[in-house]
Amino acid sequence: MLLGIVFAVTIWGSASESTHAASLALPEVSLGYTPRGLAFDQLSLDRLEQRVGFSGWLADDFALLGELPRRPGVFDRYLSRDFEVDFDDSARGVFDSETERIGTVMTIGVELEKRFRGTQGPIGVLTLQAYLLQADDLLDPLLLFNEVDDWQVEWRETNFNFAGLGSPLVNVRVGHFDLPFGLEHTIEDNGALRDHFQSQNFGIEEDWGVTLNGRDEVFEYEAGWTRGSGNDFREDGDPGLVAGRFGAAPDEAVRAGLSFLEGRTLDSRRNLVDRHRVGVDLQIAHRGWNFLTEAALGTDEDEDVHHELFEVNWSSPYDSSLAWVQLRNESRRTDGWDDSVAATIGIDLPFPGGWSFSAQWTQELHVFEDESRLGYLALQLRMRR
Repeated sequence: MLLGIVFAVTIWGSASESTHAASLALPEVSLGYTPRGLAFDQLSLDRLEQRVGFSGWLADDFALLGELPRRPGVFDRYLSRDFEVDFDDSARGVFDSETERIGTVMTIGVELEKRFRGTQGPIGVLTLQAYLLQADDLLDPLLLFNEVDDWQVEWRETNFNFAGLGSPLVNVRVGHFDLPFGLEHTIEDNGALRDHFQSQNFGIEEDWGVTLNGRDEVFEYEAGWTRGSGNDFREDGDPGLVAGRFGAAPDEAVRAGLSFLEGRTLDSRRNLVDRHRVGVDLQIAHRGWNFLTEAALGTDEDEDVHHELFEVNWSSPYDSSLAWVQLRNESRRTDGWDDSVAATIGIDLPFPGGWSFSAQWTQELHVFEDESRLGYLALQLRMRR
């Protein structure tokens, strides 16, 4: 309830100040290489430096009160350039067709990104994504929550990627980040309804740890060690993972990768599971269409497992609308093979002012023997500014 009130106040404030917010909006900055890369767009950085200073934001906010003298701060040299901040609020509802109950998740978050440069080139990228989440009657609690009605702080991409070793092929990432495995590692879908089921396959989606990473015009890789405990750094039971993905993008329309994972992670019931996986992923783009697939096999404890995912999506060239269809299969074998198959259809529609609305229906076509077949509808209203 508390997060709902704060969310409503935030939305109201953004609407009433939309004209002023437009004057403070950051120019679009092209990194070329997302948080996993460090190829900066020099023109974008120059525009950012000209239009935005950290102390300048404050001066603009108080312009109505009259001219204010500039008061320098000790952190100005670090924050006044190559610095971005976004606020991300969302409200999500999930309707379960079997129980006819609705679970909700409210989120309020801030995302900061600071790019450090030296005289010899990039030094690194510092990313901080911190969210306050409130779950209400959540039917399938994430590993993040202790109860079906709970609130928690969630850390998403929160790390420093050090690039001061003189080569784009050798960077060191330390902090909290996506597991370097499969499609999820290559697609920015944090906070979105569209998902590639990393948490269902491995118990966690993001983890604390350290990796080596890099890329050039064709090849990319990231590999290292993570704690295996997800949002919180937990040592009980000594979890830990070694994982990595090695990929290639011979042109803009094709991207492929080979992944591995081995170690112990927490599952949705907070039990430690020994996991071993190898997997492949492939992405093919044609005009506004994208075809994605992933397949992996291995073991969970002494149980043979494999999973497959196939997705087709289409994006609009005008307003970045996105529609997708997914087919997912999970299989496990003890005495014999047992399968779970699900289909998903979804859409994400952007609106002016940083708003977006997304909807997704998932139908279980076949379930494991100890589970019940169901379908569920998820709706989400989101604002990023």
